Amino acid sequence: MGKILITRSEPGASALGQFLQQHGFEVICAPLVKIVDVVPANILQLNAEATALPAAPAADPDVVIFLSAHATRRFVEQGWLHRIKASSCLAVGAASAELLREHGLVVEVPEQNTTEGLLEMGVLKQLTRQHSVWLIAGVGGRATLAQTLTRQQRCGVVKFELYRRLSLDLPAVDVDAVSAVVVSSAGSLEMLAQQWPASKQLPVVVPSARLAAIASTSGFQQVQVAHNASAQATLDILQPLKAVKRLQ
Repeated sequence: MGKILITRSEPGASALGQFLQQHGFEVICAPLVKIVDVVPANILQLNAEATALPAAPAADPDVVIFLSAHATRRFVEQGWLHRIKASSCLAVGAASAELLREHGLVVEVPEQNTTEGLLEMGVLKQLTRQHSVWLIAGVGGRATLAQTLTRQQRCGVVKFELYRRLSLDLPAVDVDAVSAVVVSSAGSLEMLAQQWPASKQLPVVVPSARLAAIASTSGFQQVQVAHNASAQATLDILQPLKAVKRLQ
């Protein structure tokens, strides 16, 4: 099998690359998005009409949902942990959960590290208009989660936007040597389609059914859905592809 092109942002791209190399893969790390801190943070009150107004939340939340490892680190660095000591904490991924547990918090992680996985968790299904939720995230994204909490369950939602994604150009790589691409965000998928249209013919590994649907709509022909965005889940998808290439 040829090389695996990893398009996710750093430091995740390098971490995944090292993991795959340890399991016999050749990789090319070529992030198509860059993470930039939002300073000062955008803190927004979301409502049922899907509009957002600046907020300075006075009350501590009933539930806090951490939607990325970078946002989690920023939240910790800003010294806000004391506001959520009595809150139920959810993290969409293992990296966020590990960081929070290092600071003594009890954290639940969904079986599927996706918006859909979060919405299946009992603590969210039980929310009502009497409850408040903080979303710890970046600018944009996870619209389905915010809309479900505000429109369907009518609870109060405050979103902490702690970083934004900037698009990057695909660096000079030997595209003929690439056999599969790992994509972990809609932004990276869009940039990949724009900058390298021929990649639509390659196996593209994505971490959720939502992103798989976007990839298919964008014209990608061989979309492979991993269980989540972890290195192990990505390896589980690539190993069978590697075996097929060897047989060919």
